[in-house]
Amino acid sequence: MNSLRSIIIEDDLVALKNLEILCGKDPRVNLIGSFGNSEDAVDFMTSNDVDLIFLDVELPGESGLDFLENSPALPQVIFATANKEYAFDAFQFEATDFLKKPISVGKFEASVTKAMKNANETRTFREKPNYIFVKSDGRLVKIMISDILFIENVGDYVKVVANTGNFVTYNTMRAVDEKLSQYDFYKVHRSFIVNLSKVVDIEDNSLIINDKVIPISRSNRQGLMDRLNLL
Repeated sequence: MNSLRSIIIEDDLVALKNLEILCGKDPRVNLIGSFGNSEDAVDFMTSNDVDLIFLDVELPGESGLDFLENSPALPQVIFATANKEYAFDAFQFEATDFLKKPISVGKFEASVTKAMKNANETRTFREKPNYIFVKSDGRLVKIMISDILFIENVGDYVKVVANTGNFVTYNTMRAVDEKLSQYDFYKVHRSFIVNLSKVVDIEDNSLIINDKVIPISRSNRQGLMDRLNLL
């Protein structure tokens, strides 16, 4: 891994700017977002892959510690705070490192070195995850990939229909399609992405999954045929 897709969660504008400058000077850090609160960061993470979080503890609303406590799965976290008392919390949450403000270039680079080492070691044996997390009704819900039947566009939201229930989340079909492209899913219509392993019948312009009739657009039909395991 050459760089870490990173975000900053920091409400102090001076500290935020300093971290952004440090990230910009280190080619190993690919800063893809900065947020003043954890809620906005969670929204971003539901549709974007993140390798590393630079996290302040004292945030408006949900604190950094609450954010860690309430999140079932997170990438690497580097604490960035002015209070040394949070060092123990960083240890408890198995944070990659703890940076005390003001943050020097040397300490920042040392922390990134630790994160890179962890990422490269993990990448050696990490398998493709067999689950995703969906933010629905204000919480992150873990859904096994094998349980997903199809995804339906519902205005500004998407509905994930699974064996374990239906979950509506604020997202786009494009983002969901990109996320699931590594699995056995295919966008058969502008409003539907299906789990190909769940298809039980296909006709000229529709298919069936669990008694649900799903349309197939003319432009996507050939691509669907190419993806199927035809005899």
